[in-house]
Amino acid sequence: MIKDSRKHVERKINEEFIFYKIKNKKTGEFSLGGKKPKFDKVGKIWRDHFIKYHLRQVDPKYYEDCEIVVYETKIKGKENILEKIKEYSEE
Repeated sequence: MIKDSRKHVERKINEEFIFYKIKNKKTGEFSLGGKKPKFDKVGKIWRDHFIKYHLRQVDPKYYEDCEIVVYETKIKGKENILEKIKEYSEE
């Protein structure tokens, strides 16, 4: 099972990487997730359908002044995906 997972990661490593964050437009901070989300400078990232699951679980009042920010990047070779995400968080 682990071996298959690694093959999957290697196959995806040269593809486009898309992730999402929820940003409060007033404060500029990002959601940390959870049913009663708090916000900070870095926040949490979501991939694909996981952000949809999160939004279905949360009372809309928590995200009244928020927007979904989409980040797109290409990961080449053995670049560290987490380092790439950190670069976007510092912008």
